[in-house]
Amino acid sequence: MLQAYTLHRLSILKNLGVSVELGKEITPASVRQWNPDLVIVTRGLTPTVPKIPGLERVKVFQANDVLDGKVKADGKVVIIGGNNIGIELAEFLIRQGAQICILEEKWIGRGIERFNRRDLIDRFM
Repeated sequence: MLQAYTLHRLSILKNLGVSVELGKEITPASVRQWNPDLVIVTRGLTPTVPKIPGLERVKVFQANDVLDGKVKADGKVVIIGGNNIGIELAEFLIRQGAQICILEEKWIGRGIERFNRRDLIDRFM
């Protein structure tokens, strides 16, 4: 069952004219059959928990578990990592009434195109 966040993101893609097919096996033959001009392969990353002293004394969840609705994150939430997933998670949780603090060692919005990054960050200010 698709969660609200996933359904929302799929509706945005549909409104942009993007065709999304779920539950399909991807093979070289299926890609050739669709005859795309370009193929972009993305992959999920293995979530990790950073080694921060004291982190074992608080509830720690992975972003995908929150976005999939497996766990509820509310109240004051610290998001470790301000890349595209961290920013989207922050926006998702703010809409649900959570108070967010993003911690990032480099710069907020890594991995997001510059215009979109500025737009997302401006929403938080």
